[in-house]
Amino acid sequence: MDGEEDTSLEKNTTKGVGYLGAATVLGNVIRLLALALLSRQLTAADFGIATLAMVVSRFGQESAAFGLETTIVQRKTLSGEEINNCFWAGLLAASMLWTGYLLFSPIVANAMKMPQLAPALIVASIVILTTCLGIVPRSLLERRLEYGKVAGFEVLGQGLGDLSSVALAFSGFGLWSLIGGFIVGDTIKTIGFWLGTQWRPRLHNISIRNLQVWRFGSYVTADRILTYFSLNGDRLVIGNIFGAAAVGYYSLAFELIAFPAKRFSALVGRVLFSSLSRIQDQSETNADFYLKTLRHVSLFTLPALVGLAVVADEVSQIIYGPMAPMIGTLVQILCPAGIVFAVLTPSGSLLYSQGRPDLSFRWSALTLMVVLISVSLGSMGGIAWAAAAVSAAWLLLFPVMLAIVAHVTQQPWLRPYKVLSNTILAGVLVGGTTLIVKHGIAMFVRVSHSGLYFSLLSQIVAGTIAFGLYIWVIDKPVFDKILSIIHERKSARRQS
Repeated sequence: MDGEEDTSLEKNTTKGVGYLGAATVLGNVIRLLALALLSRQLTAADFGIATLAMVVSRFGQESAAFGLETTIVQRKTLSGEEINNCFWAGLLAASMLWTGYLLFSPIVANAMKMPQLAPALIVASIVILTTCLGIVPRSLLERRLEYGKVAGFEVLGQGLGDLSSVALAFSGFGLWSLIGGFIVGDTIKTIGFWLGTQWRPRLHNISIRNLQVWRFGSYVTADRILTYFSLNGDRLVIGNIFGAAAVGYYSLAFELIAFPAKRFSALVGRVLFSSLSRIQDQSETNADFYLKTLRHVSLFTLPALVGLAVVADEVSQIIYGPMAPMIGTLVQILCPAGIVFAVLTPSGSLLYSQGRPDLSFRWSALTLMVVLISVSLGSMGGIAWAAAAVSAAWLLLFPVMLAIVAHVTQQPWLRPYKVLSNTILAGVLVGGTTLIVKHGIAMFVRVSHSGLYFSLLSQIVAGTIAFGLYIWVIDKPVFDKILSIIHERKSARRQS
């Protein structure tokens, strides 16, 4: 019976990743097209101020619900009354936080020496409330593994948000086009989550004094605050030292290297959290399930980021146009950090599913300290050195998290490295093949607009073929798994 449950859980997890993955691919295409258009209408300073406003506002989004939505997914049994209390408690916390944003935005802008940041932050902080309103409906959908609905609403929100930004930018709204798209996208997601679930809050028998929920949520919130600043504090430091234009360049480069972590690893982590929470009391099964996920996540993200480091110049020129020289260099420097983000992102789901947000909190405190010290020291040599310091910091932190994973899963400390060993080989193969093609084409193709596209396409095709051959020859079980999923979907369509 347990074997049947494990198989069913793995299928539901794979299906959830598939839904979110398909939505992510579509969202990525829209996002890249939007960035290509926006970079030709807005200045680096516009991107810088809008990015800082969104970074600070997203901090409010992360902490507003006090981790109560994580409780909804993690706990194996949860009553309707407890869910209702989570909603009202989260809304109360979000309202108080939003009020604080309205009061302290001018102080933040003054500290950053950017007067334009104050009104941008006041407007952008509206997402604190809109996000909080949608957290419980979204969490209920994820608890039931209804990721098809979640994926649809998220890609719709992101797509319409990006399109709104483009429309506003071409209408001359400057940095407000980015803020406007940010708000539109978040609002549409929230509306979708409410339409996708039949749950509605009640106004009677409300009690927000559930100590067990608050205790778990307090660790989650503290962890999220530290995690958020460890992932975004570098931009705050760079913006404060070098100004709005520099943080604009850095943020656009970071957008590319963080794509695999944000658009793939993070969604895998969300599905993984729901799945691991269901088997949290089966330690051996839990460990195998997580390590298998770690292997697949790294297999599809590490080679992609190694390839991105090789084609960074061409990608930056095509997407960012005149901003490309600075951004391309930063992308190459930041790619090691992107690899660590992508591989380690699902680890938070493991710790939460085991009821160990306290351990995740300590990890986040360490990462925040290491990253802020590194970027501050690196900034003494300029923005490129600051980016190099960020990559170095995350490479140093990488073995620490693998040791934590081994401890929590009660596995030998070398096992996570064995899981990742083949992935590193795939990355070397993809990167080496792409680099050979890059230099080969440079010898025969002139540097021109058409030559740029031909070079990039050739490198992508070569890297993809190398990756496909690796899976076929060395990691065939993954290839067989992909084929079986495709076959199941075709069979299901024929039957329907």
